[in-house]
Amino acid sequence: MSPGYSRAMSQPNRRHLAAVALLVLAGVTGLFGLMLWFSQEQAMAAAEKSARALALLVEQHTLRSVSEADAVLRGVAATIGDDPIDGLATDRDFRARLVGLADNLATVDSLNVADATGRFVISSRYEPDPESGVADRDYFKEHGAGGELVIGPMVLGRLSASRVFTVSRAVREADGSLRAVLVAGIDATKFGEPYGTIGLGPHSIVGVYHIDDGDIVFRKPIRNRDIGRNAANSVLFAKLKAAREGTYLVERSVIDGRARVVAYRTLDRYPLVVLAAVDHDEALAQYKARLPLTLGMAVMSLVGVAGFAATAMSHLGRAERAQSSLNAMNEILEQRVEERTALLAAALSEREEALTATQAARIRAEQADAAKERVLAAASHDLRQPLQALRLYQTVLNGMTTEPRQTLVLARMEEAMRVGESLLGSLLDASRIQAGVVTPTPTNVALGDMLDQLRSEFAIEARAAGVDLRVRPCGLIINADPLILIRILRHLISNAIKYGKGGRVLVGCRRGGGPRVVVCDQGPGIPPAEQELIFEEFYQIGNEARDRAHGLGLGLSIARKLAAICGHRLTVTSSPGGSTFALTITETSAATQALAPTSV
Repeated sequence: MSPGYSRAMSQPNRRHLAAVALLVLAGVTGLFGLMLWFSQEQAMAAAEKSARALALLVEQHTLRSVSEADAVLRGVAATIGDDPIDGLATDRDFRARLVGLADNLATVDSLNVADATGRFVISSRYEPDPESGVADRDYFKEHGAGGELVIGPMVLGRLSASRVFTVSRAVREADGSLRAVLVAGIDATKFGEPYGTIGLGPHSIVGVYHIDDGDIVFRKPIRNRDIGRNAANSVLFAKLKAAREGTYLVERSVIDGRARVVAYRTLDRYPLVVLAAVDHDEALAQYKARLPLTLGMAVMSLVGVAGFAATAMSHLGRAERAQSSLNAMNEILEQRVEERTALLAAALSEREEALTATQAARIRAEQADAAKERVLAAASHDLRQPLQALRLYQTVLNGMTTEPRQTLVLARMEEAMRVGESLLGSLLDASRIQAGVVTPTPTNVALGDMLDQLRSEFAIEARAAGVDLRVRPCGLIINADPLILIRILRHLISNAIKYGKGGRVLVGCRRGGGPRVVVCDQGPGIPPAEQELIFEEFYQIGNEARDRAHGLGLGLSIARKLAAICGHRLTVTSSPGGSTFALTITETSAATQALAPTSV
C-alpha cells in the first residue's frame, strides 16, 4: 500500500468525523438554548398566573373591608337620627357604641364624627383636639358638594398620625344641607397584613387606586412618599380604557421605575381599581438560579463532544503517521536486504530515537500531571458546585413525593451523592496539597468550641454506624490555622467512626508534652507492620473489595500532609481492641485556660 493511498483514505475519514462533530455540537447548543428559552417562558407564565390570583384576592379583601365600613357608617347615621351633633361629644352610650363597632372591624382604626364645619366632635379611639378638623380634606369638600359615600386616598390621620385611607358618608338635614360627616379611618398597616403572609418579594406590590383620578388609596410596600401621589399617567389607566380587567407587562413603573408583571381588576360597587404586580426580576429569580447549572451542563456536554472528536482525530493522525513509517521501513528493507551491518546500525539509531521520545513523553506527562493538579486545586469550588446543586434538587424532590418506591430511590440517590461528594472532596484535597496551594494562616483557636462543633457534625453519622461518639470538654487555646486544623480532625473522627465497629469513639485533648488532640476508637486495631502504611495514599485495611462507600484511602494521608504543612505531628498507637491517633500542635499561644477533666 502506497503512502499516497493511505493519505487519500484518511482525509475523507477526517472530514466525515469533523462534520459529525459539528452537527452534534450544533444540536447540543440548540437543545440547551431551547431549554433556557422554555424555562424563562415558564417563569413568566407562572408570574402572570400568580399576579392574577393575587389581584382577585386584593379585590375581595378591598370589597369586604370597604363594604363593612360603609355598612357600619350607615348604622351610625341611623343611630344619630335627629340628635344634635354637638351633643354627641358627651353621650357616653353613643361613644361606647362607636367603640364596639370599631373593635368588630379588623382593618378600621377608628370611627369619627365631624360636624358641618369639619371639626371633630367624637372619635371611637381618640380624644378629638378642639382645634383639629377635616375641612381641608378632599373627601370633606366632596361631601360639601353633594357626595354621599366617598373613599379617600391614603393620608396621615389627623387623630392617629398613622397612614390611613378613609371611607366617609354624609349626614344631611331635611333641606339637603350638610349636617355631619361620618368617617371610618382604615389603617393601611392592618389592611396590608394579609399580604405579608403570601410570600411577596420586596419589590412586588399590591395596590388600590381611585378610578376617577388615580389617587393612591393603598399600596404595599407602604411608604410615606406615596402619600398624595397618583398613577393617572401610568400604563394601568391606559389599559382601563380598553378593558375593566386584564394583565400586562410594564417595563418601567411611574412610581419606582421597576419592571413588573401586572394584573388588575375593577370593583363593581365602588370607584376603585386594584392591581397585583410581581416584580420581573423576582419572577425570574429561580430561572436565574438554575441558569449557571444549565450553562454548566451545556459547556460540559460541548466539551465532551469536542474532546471525543479531538481524540478521534488524534487517533487517525497517529494511524496515518504509523502507516507512513511502516511504508518507509519496508522501502528501506527492500533496498538494503543484503546490507545487514547497515540495517543493524539503523535499528540501533531508531532505538536511540525511541528512548529519546520516551523520555520526552515522560517529561510531558509529568508536566501534564502538575498542570492537572494545579487545575484541580484551583477548580475545587466549580467541581463541587454541580454536586451541591444535585443535592438541592434531591432535597426538593424529597419534599414532593411520598410514594415508597420513589422515596427509596431518592434515599439511594442521596447516599450515592454523599459518597461522590466525599470521594471528590478527598481527591481535591489531595490535589491542592500536591499543587502546593495550601498555606496555613495561624490564629488563636479555642479547642473546646471546635470539638463541640465536630461533635454536632458527626452525631448523625455516628448514630447511623452504631458508634457512641463522646467529646470531652477542653479549655485549651492554641495558635493554629483553624480551617486546616478542623479538616485534619474531621478525617480522624470520620476514620474512627468507620472502623469503630459499633463501639465507642472518644475525642479530647491533652496538655502534657505539648498540646495534643487525641481520637480513640474501639476498632480491631492496626497491625504494627501497617501502622505507617495507613498514612500512604489509597491504602486501606479490610476493604479488599474496594467499596467506594468506605472512601479512597486518602483521609489519613491528607490529614498527615496537612499536619506537616502546619508543622504539627500526627501519630498512631494501636493494639487489638482499639487505636489512638494523636495530633501534637506546635506554636501554641502563651495564654491557656485551665483544662476541665479531659483524660482520654
